Amino acid sequence: MTYLSRADGFANYDQATAVPATYTMPDDQKATFINNSNYNPEDYNNADDEMPATGADNGLSLADLRGVAYDDEQWDQLLDQMTVADMDSLIALGGYQTNSVKSIDKVQTIDCDGPASINNNFTGTGSVGFPSVVMIANTWNTDIATAFGESIGKMADEMGVSGWYAPAMNIHRTAFAGRNFEYYSEDGLLSGKMAANAILGAKEYGVYAYMNHFALNDQESNRLSMLCTWSNEQAIRNGTDCMLVAYDTETNHVKDQTRATGVQAMRQACKNILYTVVNSRAYDAENLETGLMTWQIAAIVIDVVAGVILIALEAVAIKNYIKRRKA
Repeated sequence: MTYLSRADGFANYDQATAVPATYTMPDDQKATFINNSNYNPEDYNNADDEMPATGADNGLSLADLRGVAYDDEQWDQLLDQMTVADMDSLIALGGYQTNSVKSIDKVQTIDCDGPASINNNFTGTGSVGFPSVVMIANTWNTDIATAFGESIGKMADEMGVSGWYAPAMNIHRTAFAGRNFEYYSEDGLLSGKMAANAILGAKEYGVYAYMNHFALNDQESNRLSMLCTWSNEQAIRNGTDCMLVAYDTETNHVKDQTRATGVQAMRQACKNILYTVVNSRAYDAENLETGLMTWQIAAIVIDVVAGVILIALEAVAIKNYIKRRKA
């Protein structure tokens, strides 16, 4: 594979853009291709890693670490309180939320989609929509990008949303990419400047941003069918802290939860999530809510009402049955 180089005025353009001789992955590269079917955590375990403490009783709550530096030793004390199961659920159930964790009194937060608005796919609630970010990038005006982010942050805060699934950071590599409307530009520098200011704008309201579709999402067709985008290790070195799913599936849980290497990685991912959440609007004094969420309360009320109705119907049925027996 030949990468297009800027050297000598894109001197290798013809070679880099030539039609491939084949679209089949070579056998030697297939042998190194890893997915869920052939991933073996044993290949990545380090015998020198030590198992971290879990389930400790250090008396800390996540709220105690708001504003505390990322490298402060209190973080280790807090993380020691989490069990492996706590860490697994925080990582595994990361779709459109961050999960609650009882051992550290972490509240659940709501995260929502939308490169140009805030849309809650579960409640159907949505905010005002803005023009595509392509138009924002075309202004070359970072102040406009900041104002856009501030507006998103303000609306998210009003909707009780702490995380924004945006901005989308891929670049325009082809006019036929299925999500170009979410991406700023074909120029990486311009995209970065605009997105950074949008993120800073949302942050003013305590809303954290997920820079989604960071790279390699150049095709929508068959994107869930083992679509492979050619790249190299240097280009895709970003890391992952949580899974984009809100329910249990076979593939969203950490496979090896008994070895020190895996548990250390889980601990690091949890620290990143917790540090982000505790310094967001979710832990502002006026927003902090440790009780049941509105939809949970509504579900309980519905269950209770349904139960009362069923009992009443059963009582009527029994009464009528007795009447018929007497008759």
